[in-house]
Amino acid sequence: MPPTANGVLFITLEDEFGFMNLVVWNSVYQQFREILFKSSFLMCEGKIQKAKGAKVTHVIIDTAFPLLVPSERTPQIREHSY
Repeated sequence: MPPTANGVLFITLEDEFGFMNLVVWNSVYQQFREILFKSSFLMCEGKIQKAKGAKVTHVIIDTAFPLLVPSERTPQIREHSY
């Protein structure tokens, strides 16, 4: 959250096709704060914005979900002594 962004959180993603910004407005941030900061993997829904000829795509986030919930995580492997 840059100080000049008026409470907007930007999450930048990169892959072989380029950059994508997830734009999280303050109201959405307040609602999904814990998920956004504590989840290793996110699934986000929102509206895609890309200006013609622009290199960066923006997704205005409406909702965020943890992709893995604690009960679905791989169980710890038990230690084995030989």
